[in-house]
Order: sequence, then C-alpha cells, then structure tokens
Amino acid sequence: MMSTVDRCPSCGSAEVRGGKLDLPGGDTLYEFACRRCGLAEERLRTEAGFDAWRARWATPAGRGVIAQVVASGLATPASYRAVAGLTDVGFTGAPGSDGAWQVAALELDGRVEVWLFTDPAAVAACQAEVGAARLGDVAPPTVLAPVLAGLPPVVDAVWINPFDAAPGLVVAGPTLRELVAWGRRVATERAIRVDGAAGVQAAPDLALAVIDGTAATVTDADGEWLIACTAPDAGLAYAASVAPGTSIAFVHDTGAAVLAKLSEIRTVRPGVVGVMINPAGPAPVRVPIP
Repeated sequence: MMSTVDRCPSCGSAEVRGGKLDLPGGDTLYEFACRRCGLAEERLRTEAGFDAWRARWATPAGRGVIAQVVASGLATPASYRAVAGLTDVGFTGAPGSDGAWQVAALELDGRVEVWLFTDPAAVAACQAEVGAARLGDVAPPTVLAPVLAGLPPVVDAVWINPFDAAPGLVVAGPTLRELVAWGRRVATERAIRVDGAAGVQAAPDLALAVIDGTAATVTDADGEWLIACTAPDAGLAYAASVAPGTSIAFVHDTGAAVLAKLSEIRTVRPGVVGVMINPAGPAPVRVPIP
C-alpha cells in the first residue's frame, strides 16, 4: 500500500492537525484542520463518500509517487502533475550569496543532470554509490515545482533518486521540457493559493475561458467571477462542465493581462468581484480583486 502524507486540499500545506474519535456503536469521526489557511472538515467513517473525502486530505509520499510513475510512465497530465507537485524534495545545489539555494548540475557521461531526492534514504543511497564529494551539497527539502520552473536551459535531464535501491526516474528531452512546463503551472497554482491577487498578477500564463465570444464567468452568493485556468487538465475539466454544444475556447495570456481584462469587463459588468481559478478543479480557488 502506498504511504501518504496528510496535506490540505485547499492550500497544499502539510501543517495539518488531524484526529479521529471512536464513537459508541462502532462508528469513527475523522477531522482535519489546516493551520495555514484555516480549512477544517470532519466526516463519519460510515458517511457516503468517506473514502474520497479522506483521499482529499492525503497525498502519496514522494517515493510512492516515483514508484507509481516509473511503473506506468510519465505521459499523462495526471503523472506530470503528480511529479511536479512533489514536496519535501532535495536537489543537488549550493546556497547563493543571499542564502537561497541554487541548482547545481552534475555531468554524467557527457550529459548535464540535476539530481533530486524524495527522502534522506535516497540521499544516503546516492552518497554510498558515488561518494559525498562527488555528490556535493543537497539542498534542504523543498517544494519541487519552482525548482523545475527555474531549471537552467543547459540541463539535459533530471534524475530522481539516482542509484537508489528502488528504480529512480530519469526525465530528459521533450519529456523534461513538458515536466518543466508543468512545474511552472503547479508553481503558479501554489502562488495563487498563497498570495491571492499578487499571485494572479505574477502568473506567467493563464487561460481565460471564452464562451460564444465573451469572457466566461460563474456566479455565486458573493458575486460574479471571471474564469481562468492554469493547466490543460483544468481547462478540459471546465469545458466538460458546461452545457453540451457550447462554443468554448481558451485565450492564453499573462496574469497581469487577465487582471487588465477584468478591469475592462467591470466597466459594463460591475458585479464581477474577482477571478475563479480552475473552477472545475483541480483545487479551485476564488481570488477577490479589489
């Protein structure tokens, strides 16, 4: 069974408080609360949909994700998202003058590589094989998406858990370029969850949904929201949620341009209160824009 880590389904934080209470009659009450964003939920074990709810609060540990991708291949949006979404990953690197760690590439058989590690055991296995001096420094565990997004063009491949007892994952060529793109997408989603409007403003690429030639919106109790997606899977999920036969398209632009478009729309539709990111998933986020 794949090991998992409790993680908030809204903001992605692992700072989660969880517990369960055995109740008279044999049922069990489960509860989780995120210390970062405040999301709190509870469910009875016997409630319909419990397994899906519990899965929302758990993500596979990094080693399990890599094993699954090695077995099935890195080819689908789900597999790219799973790798780009890894947290607590170390990488070959060195601290810069400002203290921030920078990627350090290694040359192996004429190929420039960056080595990544899902856990201390993977680092130890690599050190045992190549020696601590050859490996060099490994950055403290961090979120992987920004590391992928910032990989220098000179890097030919990334190798996750090199020389580990379990098969590692080597990503190169067009597959690496696609993984880097997913790193940018996942990093954008995390920035928007954490920084809100500032995260939208800084987004390098958002897809604005357009229905019948007009910017698409969704309305709830708080007002009307402009719809934008961060990644192909989010766009497909939203397209599948609209009425059959609807003419839908996506216009790509920077987050700054999307906010400029929102300002234009407000001149004729003043009820637009912000941007809904990935309204049909994964992890939809409402971002109020003053």
